[in-house]
Amino acid sequence: RAAAAVRARSRGPDSRAEHWAACGRRCGERPRQPIAVAALDGGALSVRDSEDERIAQDLRDALAVLA
Repeated sequence: RAAAAVRARSRGPDSRAEHWAACGRRCGERPRQPIAVAALDGGALSVRDSEDERIAQDLRDALAVLA
């Protein structure tokens, strides 16, 4: 929740929809979700933008991927 709150403060009203999940199961994610971020074991984050998925080592790296 804290990571999603940090991201929410930097987003504008016209930003694409994002889904942040607390684990790799990604509960609640909609089909064809434009942007999805999921926490992974060990503190890393999976950041998916359409079909491109990257593993960020921490929140700072994830935010850089989303920039």
